[in-house]
This record gives sequence, C-alpha cells and structure tokens, in this order.
Amino acid sequence: MHTLSFFLKLAHFSAAAILTTAALIAPHRAQAGAFNGLSSLNAALAGKGRTLVYCSEGAPAGFDVAQYASSTDYTASGGTIYNQLVQYERGTTKLGPALAKRWKISPDGRVYTFILRHGVKFHTTPWFTPSREFNAKDVVFTFRRMLDPDMPFRKAYPSEFPGAEFFGFDNIEKVEAVGPPHSYTVRFTLKSASEPFLGSFAVPAASIYSAEYAGQLLKADKVPEIKQKPIGTGPFIFEKYLKDATIHFKGSPDDWTPEDVQLSRLVFAITPYAELKTHPHLQVIGGENRNFALNLLAYNVKHPPLDNVDMRRALDMVIDKKATIDAVHFGHAQAGVAPLPPMQWSLGCRAMRGSNFSQWCEGSKARAFNALLEQAVRTLDIGQRTALYLKAQKIFKSEQPYTAIAYPINYYVLNKNVTGFKGYMFGATVFYGVGLKK
Repeated sequence: MHTLSFFLKLAHFSAAAILTTAALIAPHRAQAGAFNGLSSLNAALAGKGRTLVYCSEGAPAGFDVAQYASSTDYTASGGTIYNQLVQYERGTTKLGPALAKRWKISPDGRVYTFILRHGVKFHTTPWFTPSREFNAKDVVFTFRRMLDPDMPFRKAYPSEFPGAEFFGFDNIEKVEAVGPPHSYTVRFTLKSASEPFLGSFAVPAASIYSAEYAGQLLKADKVPEIKQKPIGTGPFIFEKYLKDATIHFKGSPDDWTPEDVQLSRLVFAITPYAELKTHPHLQVIGGENRNFALNLLAYNVKHPPLDNVDMRRALDMVIDKKATIDAVHFGHAQAGVAPLPPMQWSLGCRAMRGSNFSQWCEGSKARAFNALLEQAVRTLDIGQRTALYLKAQKIFKSEQPYTAIAYPINYYVLNKNVTGFKGYMFGATVFYGVGLKK
C-alpha cells in the first residue's frame, strides 16, 4: 500500500487544532482516546523548542537497523540515528558523499577504497561517552559483524542480517583499514566484480556503528543493548522509547552537517494509518515519490496448475491491474510492466532467499536467467550490461513466475509549516534537512 506519513508541528498549535488533526489521523478508533493522546503529547512538548512530531504507522522492532528490513525500522534509525558511507541525495537517485568524502573503484570492479571524513563525532548519551571520533575502525567493525559469525561481538549476540544477502554484502571478501586501525582509509575487496555495488553502501542496512561502544557493551556483558540503546553519528540522538507509543530524539549539536539539523527535537507518535480529508494545515506531497517497492502476484511453479507456463501466461493476461490499483492503492500507483521497479537495477535468486514465493529459482531457464544477472553485475561496460539484462528479461517474460501488479508511489502529508522535506526511495522517511517555518 502506498505510504501515508504525517508531520505535525504540535508545539505551536492551539488545542482546537490538535483535536481536529487527531480526528484526521485516527478516525476509526475511539475519538476521545486519540484526542487525549495527542493533546497530552502536545502539552508535554510545550516550550521544548522547534519540535516536529512524525506520526508513524507502526512501531520499530528495535534500533539495531542492520538486523531489520522494513521501512518502519529504517525510518526509526537508519536516517535519524545513523549515517552511511555514501548517501542518495535527498529526493533523487544520485549518490553523494556521506561518512566517506570520496572513493575509488578499481578498474576490475573488485576493490572499493573509501577516504573517510574527519571530525565526525558519535553521539554522547547517558549510557555512552565517546573518547574518539569516527574512523576506519568503526567501518571495519560494522561490516565484520555482518559477515563474520566468529567475531566476539557476533558470538555474544547472534543476529541475522537480511541486508547482507539482499544488498550483496556477502560478496565482500575482505574489509580492512589501510594503515593503522584508527586511520581514515578503508578498503573493501569483493569476491567478484560488481559495478553497481556502490549503491549498497547507501542503504540503511549499511549504517555505521561505533566500535568503541560495541567494545563497551561486550566488556559489560550487555551486548543486546545495542538494539535498545543505539549510538550513531546521525542528525538525531536517541533519547527514549515508550513501547508502541512514542520515540524521542533530540537534534545532535555536534552533527558533521549542522545545516541538516534544523529541529531541537523529533518525536515519533506511533499511529495507525488513517483516511485523509481536506484540512487547512496540511499539504500533500506525492506523485513522483516512487521507491524500490513492487506489488506482485507470485505463482508457485512447483504445484499444478501453476507449474504449467501457459496457465501462468493466461493469468498474467487477464489480471486487471488498473482495477487492482484502484482498489488497493486508491489509484496512486504505476501499473507494473517489468519484473522490477523502474529504479532498481537487478534482483537475482540469491537476493530473494526467504521471500521467493514463486519457487522459481530451480530449473534450466531459471538458472540461465540468474546467470545472466550475475554476469551483468560483473560487467563494467554499460552497453554490454544492458544487453545482458534485456536477455534476462526475455527469459523472465517467457516463464512468467510472477505478475508485476504495481509500483507504489509514496505520499506524505505535512503540516504547511514544515520545510525542506523530500521523499526517500527506500520507503523510509528521513529527517535531515527538515525544518519548521519561523
């Protein structure tokens, strides 16, 4: 379903305006409860500076973002608490520097070298005071934790990292600091060349953690606290989480991009989706905010009658995509015409483990399809790579393991006093650069 995200500048509203807005947010629950909840939150935030309240549709599973893969978890930590080595420029698919100020890719596409930014500080909280600034040691820790099950921190707190396979981190053969551990150069050597791999370093699952904080937790035998008491370098410092109710952050006074921290406080009010109606204080942003999402109908090719390719093709022909989009997305989606969203470069069987509902990664044609994708990833010439993707797409079309129904469009509903907001294509919401009119 398309995303509806709500921003409310509560600290500067009258009580009457709060009540009206609350009705829009939760029209199907007991109205008094909804009104009282937001009114109480407004009262608690009164006098606390430039505060933005974000109404989230769900609660995060935790704040150890590398463990999770939902947009709710990514919003609650990936773009608030943490930074990545590179980042997509807000509202675009263009990659730019973040914790890495520049990088170099070897001619064979196997070695990625990042020059890290100096002067980046980890958050200071009641549970952690950093003694040093961010450096290569933190990058090495972050990725070794995902890739090395024998690492002491990983053994003390066994975890699964869905992004490791999905974003290709399992293709990393070695990650190392160039020079001493506290240097500002880090090198990734891949098992096989991957031309589009740079984009993987921008996803929330690649958020950089503090090796020093991890060491403190390991020494104190409190490793699981990394999930409840996060430490990052991002624009907002985590303060507290009232389960299934609110998450409280404060703007980081030491952020390495101070112009991106325009809020004193950021509060998540966990609120279910609601039907939107016209309201004088709200504006809708959407229409071009597409992301990497795809709604599909998968056919289990291992069971009859769907093991018959003619049956799958017939179903693909008769599905009324427009009717489905109107019913499920209220008309706000782009009809699916290809096996992947327009902005996504490829998706092979290796990345689909655990969510391969069509069971189509076996058989000669499926293997040929996947081999073409793997070859394309290793091909540096864009013309040759495009030709390989077209061949793979023809195999997919002939086999029809699923029908692409729709590419959803993100919609955001903002208070008109909110400034600087831009959509984010991974389905999450980011708050750096977001402010309030004075």
